[in-house]
Amino acid sequence: MVAPALTPAQSAVTEALAEWWPFLLVVGLLLLTLGYFLRVLRRPDTLQIPDRVASEQESLDGDLAEPQFGALTAGQAPPVPAAAPPLDEPGAAHQTAAEQATEPIKAGTAPPADPAPLDAEPPPEPHLVLQRAQEGAAATQEALASLTGNARAPILAAGLEVALSGLARSKPIPVVAAVVLPPLPPAVESAVYLSVAQCLDNTVRHAQATRAWIRAEHDGERLRLGVGDDGIGGVDVSGPTLTRVVRRVVEVRGKVEVQSPPGGPTLVSFEIPCSPRDY
Repeated sequence: MVAPALTPAQSAVTEALAEWWPFLLVVGLLLLTLGYFLRVLRRPDTLQIPDRVASEQESLDGDLAEPQFGALTAGQAPPVPAAAPPLDEPGAAHQTAAEQATEPIKAGTAPPADPAPLDAEPPPEPHLVLQRAQEGAAATQEALASLTGNARAPILAAGLEVALSGLARSKPIPVVAAVVLPPLPPAVESAVYLSVAQCLDNTVRHAQATRAWIRAEHDGERLRLGVGDDGIGGVDVSGPTLTRVVRRVVEVRGKVEVQSPPGGPTLVSFEIPCSPRDY
């Protein structure tokens, strides 16, 4: 079946549509968009926006037009701020730590020292430092004596009499040393010195004593020595301090006697058979 031929008018319309259809499509989309915006602008809530803007603008203009509190009147000079009082006068303003930290450091001056932290521990008392040093020295001497047998500890180089006198002076409480001794065997001197040092340390720590004493003598055959204090007494004979003292004295064939009634005083006595050495 053959399609009917188009008339000249129909052919012209067809050619125009084929040439102008993109333009017509764009025009149609623009018309649809314009119609949508016109509908939106005609809504009641949209129409109120200009009114609200105008009302807020009027309110703002009114606030600006009203005189503010403390404002200057015509012809009035602005007030001059009062000068800050010097720092050495009463009522002077003090700088805060933050302001002082931000100020430049003047030439030739040292920067301020940082404050000590709140949790810093205070330095120990001098007598505690000395006591800990003596404890360490006593432990070292004890280990040295156990390793070398009759070897003489360095602190006893000047003799037991001098060492015990120095030990008495080093304590935080008064200690009277009445010591008259000849040179003795190294093992005996080491055992006696370490034992007396531990007894005095125990006195300082626990006895609540106000004074102590050391008495020692040698009759040519035996060493007799006593360490006492005026503390509260009640020493535990089975405690670690006296246990070490007894063990150390027994190792050099000596014996220990403890007298420490409740309320005090306390006296620890040593007796060690030994002869003076000739060197």
